[in-house]
Amino acid sequence: MSEATKKGGTKSDAASVNILVNPANDKGNEGYIIFTKKKTDELRTAYNQMRADGEYKFKFEGHELLVGYAKYLLEYLDDRLGK
Repeated sequence: MSEATKKGGTKSDAASVNILVNPANDKGNEGYIIFTKKKTDELRTAYNQMRADGEYKFKFEGHELLVGYAKYLLEYLDDRLGK
């Protein structure tokens, strides 16, 4: 993480964002997904497919995510990493 990001930098400062998606697996980095722009696009694709299929949860990077949570996570990641 860049120094600017640690100090609340702008979205252009961050190359990746580390998100704890499964607190129950917070042993080392097991509960985390490190999101880059590419991984965010992969999440967006999975989210859009699950929404189109009418699903309410899906697996991403080995973690179960609710479709509603993924929507807000994508908004946050777009803000931090740029769309």
